[in-house]
Amino acid sequence: MTKMSLTTAALLLAFGAAPVLAQDKEKPDSIVLETKVGSVMTSTGGDFQSADTGKLLVEGESMMLNDGAKAKVVYYYDNGKRKCVENYAGPNTFVIDDTCKVAGWVSNPSATAAVVGGAVVAALLLGGGNDDNGPPVSAGAR
Repeated sequence: MTKMSLTTAALLLAFGAAPVLAQDKEKPDSIVLETKVGSVMTSTGGDFQSADTGKLLVEGESMMLNDGAKAKVVYYYDNGKRKCVENYAGPNTFVIDDTCKVAGWVSNPSATAAVVGGAVVAALLLGGGNDDNGPPVSAGAR
């Protein structure tokens, strides 16, 4: 591989792995249905009930969105100092878990920076070798 393609491959790997590696392992302090459009209903095992904006959601709770419905769920960490936002669209049913899927990008920028920074350093170290390709064909004997 050439120097440029090694660097590019390492950077692509870093950006692809960063959201997975940098996700928060801690549980949120609260999970809140911040906004909704259309019919949004929740259930903790029984019948689905209409959910109002501001409803506290719990791990394992099901959220059903009818056709055209949208919901914004916010995960709060460190007493509201950090948050992570997930947007949902219907028609579909979702199970609320205790991990925000985009937490690595929104609520934990230092971990994301560490992963990406490490990959950049690795790309620079890997890309520093000589290019063992011979001279271009046009420079050959005629």
